[in-house]
Parts: sequence; C-alpha cells; structure tokens
Amino acid sequence: MGLLFVLIVLEGACNATFFAQGLTTGLLGGFVWAGILAALNVTVAYLLGLFGVRYLNHRHFGWKLLGVLCSVAALAAMMAIGLGIAHYRDALTSEALDPAKSASQAYMASPVQLADISSWSLFGISIFFAVIALFDGLFFDDHYPGYGVISRRTQEAIDDHEEEMGTMRTQLEELKEEELKSLDRVLQESQAAVAVFESRIEDKRSASSRLSNALRDADNSLDALLKKFRTENQLHRTGLARPPYFDTMPELLKLNVPDFDTTADEDALAKQRELVNQLLAEVQQVRASIQASFSQQFDRLKPLGTHFPRKGDA
Repeated sequence: MGLLFVLIVLEGACNATFFAQGLTTGLLGGFVWAGILAALNVTVAYLLGLFGVRYLNHRHFGWKLLGVLCSVAALAAMMAIGLGIAHYRDALTSEALDPAKSASQAYMASPVQLADISSWSLFGISIFFAVIALFDGLFFDDHYPGYGVISRRTQEAIDDHEEEMGTMRTQLEELKEEELKSLDRVLQESQAAVAVFESRIEDKRSASSRLSNALRDADNSLDALLKKFRTENQLHRTGLARPPYFDTMPELLKLNVPDFDTTADEDALAKQRELVNQLLAEVQQVRASIQASFSQQFDRLKPLGTHFPRKGDA
C-alpha cells in the first residue's frame, strides 16, 4: 500500500504541470486535480491487479478465463481512464465553460483524438503509472489466487511452532541444569553428612573419656576428703571411741552412665562412606545419563519442515 501512495503522488506531480496550463488556480489547482485523477487511475489498476488479473495463474480453465477477461478489462480501463484524463486536459486548455462536459463529449465523439503532444504525454504517463500499479497489486500477494491467505496461515503456524519449540528447548535446558545442580548438591550434602557423622563419633568417644575421668576424679576427691575428715575427727575426739563406719566408704547412688560404645556407629559410618564413594564413582555416569536424556528429548524438537518432507527429497 505504501507503493500505491507513492505512485499517486508521483503521477499527481507529473500531471500537475499539464493541468496547470488550463486552470486559473495555476500549479496548486493543477496538482489537486492531478492528484484526484491519479488516485482514480492508480487505484483502479491496483485493484484489478490484486483481485482479477492474478486468476491468469489459476489451474482451472474457468478461473483462468476470468483472469483473461480481467486482464482485458484492466487494459481497457487503463486506456479509458488515460484518454479521459487527456481529454479533460484538452478541455481545460481550450478554456471551455464546462470542462467536464466538453471532455465527455469529445471523448464520446473521438476517444483517440487528442489536441497536442502534451495530452498524449499525459496519456502515456497515466498508462505508465497504471501499469506499475497493476503489477503492484498483482505482486502484493501470492500469484496463485487464494494461496496468499494459506501461505500467511502456514507461516503463522510455523512461527507459532518455532516459538513453542524454543520455549520447550529453554525449559529442557533449565530442567537439565536443575538436575545437574541437584546431583552436585546431593553429592556435597552426602560428603558433608559423612564428615559430620564422623565428627559426632569423635565427640562421643571424647565425651566417654571425659566422663570417665570426671567420675574417677570425683571418687578420688571423695576418698581424700573423707580421710582428711576422719583423721581430723580422731585427733579431736579426746579419748572417745572411733566410729565403726570410719572403716568403710559410704555407699553412693549409682549413676546411669550412657552407653558410649561406637562400634555400631563406626559400622554405620563405614556403610555411609561406601555409599558416598559409590556415588563418587558413578557421578560421571549419572551426568552422562542426564545429558543423554536431555539430548534425546532435545533432538525430538525438530523444525516443522522436517515433519513434512517435500516430494523428491531424499
């Protein structure tokens, strides 16, 4: 449509000087009339090319015949409008009182009889721009009638398909990266858990040792304190008999000491280490499996054209 507007402006500009010779308004008035007639000339040719002449390419005879008739009609319309414009210019330059009526009468009486070379030049310019407009309409859409709409729908479907494929490819890539990161995270967490487990076992051994030392120190402190007390007590008895219980140690309440045995923990730690080492040994294979699954699904997302090979393609 942009070219159509350009053609109207160009033809109007070319014709303006011809019309200006017969108008009291001069070049400005000539351009107005030239623009109106150029729009008529170019628009008619464009519409015939867009909706009629293209049927020459139809495969069926009936529609092809319509294209022939439209082509003849287009040629006739271009010549008729061009001659009409030229006759109108003749009427303007002859200073007729009613240029439109005078041009109509001259056109009906002798269509191809023009006043001078300028009118024939105007006719040629009109035909030239009309032919360009005709081909602009013809090539505006697909040459085969009706295929333009089908082609645009097809392209829209292809674009939608490619957009969807692009979205799915992105989602697959994100899913793959998420799985690889999850694998790395599991590996790191497993190694960290084994290290923490080993540290807890060491803490358990240390706690057992500290508790044993504390209990032993408590017994020794109690024994030393009682001996000192009893010795001082005997020194200050002034002949009184020594109590019999001074010869025995008091019976203390038994403490429920937790079981600090780490044998089961060490066995569990060994199993956890074995599992982590197994994971480390297989991590590359797992990565390869994730990549292979990704590639398998990614390769299925093929362009639409690969699903519909053309005839003759190998």
